[in-house]
Amino acid sequence: MQAVLDAGLRPRLHLEDATRASREFILPFVEEVQNLASAFPEAQAPKFRICDTMGVGLPLENVAWPRSVPGTVREMRSAGVAGERLEFHPHNDTHLMVANCLAAVMAGCAAINGTLLGKGERSGNAPLEGVLLHLVGMRLTETPNFRALNELADLYAEMGQGVPAKYPLYGRDAHRTRAGIHADGLNKFWPMYAPLTCPRCWAARWKSA
Repeated sequence: MQAVLDAGLRPRLHLEDATRASREFILPFVEEVQNLASAFPEAQAPKFRICDTMGVGLPLENVAWPRSVPGTVREMRSAGVAGERLEFHPHNDTHLMVANCLAAVMAGCAAINGTLLGKGERSGNAPLEGVLLHLVGMRLTETPNFRALNELADLYAEMGQGVPAKYPLYGRDAHRTRAGIHADGLNKFWPMYAPLTCPRCWAARWKSA
């Protein structure tokens, strides 16, 4: 840490497995890092990455440390870490990574680590398209070109790593239905059972599903 600061660099600290670590370890460590950096220019203020390494974090305020993702973010903010110096790095071992990402953002975390179409080790990293979809709906970011990921999905398929048929948003069968009332509704009025109402947000494969 000292060598990094002496070299004029900004430290970026990876808090591995933070959602299973005690506050008695995390918070004193963060405090010590900030104390070391306080004698250096603001441009070298350290960044911290909160890691939900095993996917056990919860997107809830009223659960005990260390499992509350928003609680951990707020504790870090209270410890003097600015939101723009915080990242959240989730995994999907227990199906909660998108919800945890949104909870981290709402608690003041400025950056989310993820991958496109959820690729990553074990059960995957945060699917950035899913996180962005909700951030757009919450009016927290601009609408990206979601159609661009159709080509990426095709590339993954060519590599033998295609998205599952029922993968949200981009899976081949994600927007198909065989339930009578749903199929009838889609035939009469597509938006009735479509997740989005803005054509700019629909990927081409969604509309043809």
